Amino acid sequence: MSSQSVDFLLILSGSILANLFVGNRLFQPLESGNKLLMAFPIWYAFFFGPADKIMSVVNWKPFKIILISMKMMKTAKDVLIGSKLGFNANSSSILSTVLPAASKSCGGSMFSPVHKMLRGSYNEVYEHELLKPSLSLRIAVLTSMLYYYQFQAAVHFTEEAILLWSACIFVAIGVLSVILEHSINPFTSIESFAYRMLMLGSWKQENEKREKKD
Repeated sequence: MSSQSVDFLLILSGSILANLFVGNRLFQPLESGNKLLMAFPIWYAFFFGPADKIMSVVNWKPFKIILISMKMMKTAKDVLIGSKLGFNANSSSILSTVLPAASKSCGGSMFSPVHKMLRGSYNEVYEHELLKPSLSLRIAVLTSMLYYYQFQAAVHFTEEAILLWSACIFVAIGVLSVILEHSINPFTSIESFAYRMLMLGSWKQENEKREKKD
């Protein structure tokens, strides 16, 4: 029962968070049973099926690339849905567009502490998505900002063009992560360089204090 609850919550967590930010009913996604009907056979196959055979198929790289591509295309579509949801609720603030879009697309990773609690697992080195944002979350935020200005007619991009380009970027990131067998994040090197430049003065002061003490 706990595994089924975790699976359903993982599927609906993005919609729940997005509804929280726009003031809609939290469990409104439960009114539509399409997602739950799709999730049940998948959960049943993983929970009651032959685990070794299922995992061998899922971990087969060509099949895994297809799955991750479908997932990333859905993520790109969720960014658009969340952006529209937030903009329709409050068109005067860019934050009201960004928050529902980021939640709708990356809500599963934001809900990870709840998922872990329901599964009864614990990880000491766990870092929350908001404290260490993934590349998908950052791209979702940037894309939702672009949608906001497109809704305001401030940029000359069509909604379909933004959706197409964002989907291509999401899919490329997902496929590369499968091929390289680890997550990629080009922002990490940029952030570490900026951090070093900003903290250069404090490092010099600390080194001078240490030299004086020595």
